[in-house]
Amino acid sequence: MGGEPPDRKDEFVELELTSLDEGRVWWEDSEADVGPGNDAYVDLIAGLARISRGTLAPTSVVEMWAGDKGPVRARIELASGTVEIAPRYLDDYLDVETVLVGLNATLPSDEPRFALHTPYDQTAFVTCVTEVERRRLEVRGWSFAALPAGPEPSSG
Repeated sequence: MGGEPPDRKDEFVELELTSLDEGRVWWEDSEADVGPGNDAYVDLIAGLARISRGTLAPTSVVEMWAGDKGPVRARIELASGTVEIAPRYLDDYLDVETVLVGLNATLPSDEPRFALHTPYDQTAFVTCVTEVERRRLEVRGWSFAALPAGPEPSSG
């Protein structure tokens, strides 16, 4: 954007404008140097907590690897207890969908939930919205990935 007025014909102009609100949007490259010792999932979960509107408040996040190619588990300490999510090993890429499904399973159904804009490149555009907000964005032309309900994350 760099000082230029937004191009209203650009199909992603609303995403670009919305992404300026770092308290509401996590938009990052999913190629994130994922591997033991790099804490890519720790960083992802911290970013998601930042945009969660108070629905996700981890006190601790630890990434555990069984080997260089996993399996990997993210242990998240919440006020309600410990949750573990097991993202798939995708080489150098974050498994954003599995993390979102696992985190959404811990959130009250009447609270804002994480929504992933339908991927169109290797970035992930995530926001945390109520069902009403999500429907309003879809009316404006936004498209969200259909995240499966998925299994409940394991609790400790």
